[in-house]
Amino acid sequence: GAPLLRSELFTIPTNGTLNIHGGKVPDFRGAPPGFWELFTEATQVGATLHRVSEGLDEGDIVASATAPLYETDTLDSVAARSEELSVRVLEAGLTQVMEGVDRATPQPPGGNTYRTPKVGTRIQLTVRLMTRSIQRRIRSPVVQGKLLVYRLLLLTFRPTRDVWRTIRASHPVRVFTFHRVTTLCRDPITVPPELFKKQVAYLARHHDIVSLEEGLDLVRERRRLRRPAAVITFDDAYRNVLLLGRPILDGAEVPATCFVCTGLTGTEHRYAHDDDNPVRDFLDVMDWEELDELKAHGWSIGAHTIDHPRLSELSGPRLEGQLREPLSELRGRLNLDRVSLAYPFGTQSDFTEEAVALAEELGYEAALQDCGGEVTGKSHRYRLPRIELGGDYPTSVWKARCHGIRLRKSS
Repeated sequence: GAPLLRSELFTIPTNGTLNIHGGKVPDFRGAPPGFWELFTEATQVGATLHRVSEGLDEGDIVASATAPLYETDTLDSVAARSEELSVRVLEAGLTQVMEGVDRATPQPPGGNTYRTPKVGTRIQLTVRLMTRSIQRRIRSPVVQGKLLVYRLLLLTFRPTRDVWRTIRASHPVRVFTFHRVTTLCRDPITVPPELFKKQVAYLARHHDIVSLEEGLDLVRERRRLRRPAAVITFDDAYRNVLLLGRPILDGAEVPATCFVCTGLTGTEHRYAHDDDNPVRDFLDVMDWEELDELKAHGWSIGAHTIDHPRLSELSGPRLEGQLREPLSELRGRLNLDRVSLAYPFGTQSDFTEEAVALAEELGYEAALQDCGGEVTGKSHRYRLPRIELGGDYPTSVWKARCHGIRLRKSS
């Protein structure tokens, strides 16, 4: 949004003047970020840190990255993705410049420079996006039917059941699973920040949100609840949880838990399940200092094994090592007393009775799977169910999940 700078100004700094541009250059110079990518039906949105030159967004590239565009994208979602991508590119580029590393490269020839779109062009894109949304609904009558069922359950079954539970003081504890909070990709384990903010507000409206330890105490003591309790958990300790998730939880003044793979913590490694993700480089994990910061802010920190193996494929010493080492590491580095475990992948076929027995024997406070369900006094302490909430679900689906309502059970 800055005015164009004259060369008398941008040539003053020794290292040049840098501009962070919300677009891939040279294809999408100019403004506004995201609009022309959608209008031209591009497959990616980009961010570029470049040196300022005489031409608009034409200077040498210091750092750049791209993220995919999706059929369901809107102007707001693409603009948010471009903004988050710009923050990460700016961070990487400034680090490079401050370390004295000059990797700036000239832009490829050609490209396009766009200006602020006219009203007619904006209307044209709006109509196109609305048409695309309607077509998706027409193509998916089965999905629309399920969404209608979810809406009916929320309007009829949920209020009746909850009144009965309130009268009997028999509300459950619900443990919810999230993984990533980011706009950079859309998949079953990613929730964008704006949606996450809505989900936290909705959970707080219908639950008492408590720490994992408080939730476990409620279950162990078989406390009679006239209002459901909720526990918010994150698997994998992605750094975007700290950058984008924590501020939302701080604003709502609610606690959360982060389950950590200790072998990846503080390293440049990425999860194997992210190998094919187009924004893999930005799916980094927290370091020990950041985890300590979370702990200081009232978060609970739990174990998620050393490096996220499928425990059902391990046995004997290899299995024991994956459970023993993280427990020792978390107790030693973060001075934790009560440490719980989250099984990687988390379905009932992803861990064994041997793993359950080991978790109890080693002294874990509890162990959690990722199969949908509510936690009650009858739940097995080392097979506690969780409800996956942090995915790319339609509104009526995630709201139903908030209330423990599902049309089918997890395996």
